[in-house]
Amino acid sequence: MQEEIERFFEIHAALEQAEKDRHRVKRQEAKSTAAYRLSNHVFWWALCAPAALSIAVGVVAWLGEWRELFILSWTLLGISYLTILLSPLLGAWLYRSALKNTYRAPFSNLLNINVKVPMQTDGQYLDSFCELSAATLKLGVLELKSERASFERRTTMVAGPIEKIGILPGLLAFMTAIPKLDSQPDWVYALAYSTILVIPLCIFVQVSLVRYERMIALTELAIDRKKDLPVPEDH
Repeated sequence: MQEEIERFFEIHAALEQAEKDRHRVKRQEAKSTAAYRLSNHVFWWALCAPAALSIAVGVVAWLGEWRELFILSWTLLGISYLTILLSPLLGAWLYRSALKNTYRAPFSNLLNINVKVPMQTDGQYLDSFCELSAATLKLGVLELKSERASFERRTTMVAGPIEKIGILPGLLAFMTAIPKLDSQPDWVYALAYSTILVIPLCIFVQVSLVRYERMIALTELAIDRKKDLPVPEDH
């Protein structure tokens, strides 16, 4: 079984590499468009840069008790939150030509964009999984589910409920502090700043959990398919 276990992880590694190659090709194609370049600039210069500067300036203002710097820090933080809120509208405007086709058949277009290519990729490796024994596949599902649950618990200890409820707590803390910036409890400032910091982690967690679910589902599909395959007769 040890050889089959190694083969099990080799197939998953090959599948993940195929996904990375697909995303890399897609990204290279998108880089030539003005929409991609503009959205990339907005991401770095209207979201990441203000957030990083806000935290750095906020620390300096807190150490030196400089109110003017703290106002600057809060303004930069507001730019980051505003960018997050406006990003769906910006994306809709940048990719408005593609959205026109989506309006005609929204569900079909979403399936074509988000399901078709991953389905083709999974189909390429399904036969490889079916070559493994049912015992190996069931053991793989067990370990994948266990690791997924463990990963989710570990990240919840850091991100807490933010990965489920989004930026709303941080945004409310930010807006609450605006009228009386100097007289808020420390937890209000901490919540507003920490939410921005945790957002990248939350995105990583969601992407990883979706990948775990997909790996589990594909392995379970291979188990079900093996049940339908004819059992070779002994001669």
